[in-house]
Amino acid sequence: MRVEDLVRVAGGLKRSAYAESADLARFEMNGSQKGPGDRLELNLADAMNGDPKTDVPLRDGDILTIRQLPRWSDIGASMTVRGEVLHGGTYGIAPGERTEFRLGAKRRVWSGTYAYGAVLMRREVRELELRPTWNLWSESKRRR
Repeated sequence: MRVEDLVRVAGGLKRSAYAESADLARFEMNGSQKGPGDRLELNLADAMNGDPKTDVPLRDGDILTIRQLPRWSDIGASMTVRGEVLHGGTYGIAPGERTEFRLGAKRRVWSGTYAYGAVLMRREVRELELRPTWNLWSESKRRR
C-alpha cells in the first residue's frame, strides 16, 4: 500500500486537509521492541497525483499525520435564515460579522419586511431556556 492508497481507503481528504504537507513517522522493529525511526515530510498533493518520490510504499507500523488548514475552525460558522425572506437557507458567516450585514448584503428580505424585528436564536441559549429552572437553581447553589 502506498500513501495515495491509504488516503483513498480512508475515504479521501477532508476539505480541511492541508495537502501541501503531511508527516510520515516510521518505527524500526528491533526484535519485539519498536525504536525511533525516520520521519518524512511529504507533499500530500503530489502523492495523491502519483508522484513516485512522495507516494512512497508504506510499512507495517507507519503513521501518516495529515494537518488541518490553518484557521480552518474560524470558517466553520453558519447561520440559517428562515421566515419572510427571498432566499432562505444556511449561509456561512465569518467571525465578527454582523447578521444585519449578512441579511442586507444580498437583499434576502422582502421589500415590506420589518428587518429590525428579526430574532436571533442561538442553539446553546435555546437549550438553556428549555431546561427546567429548578435544575439551573440547584447547579448555581452547588457552585457556591
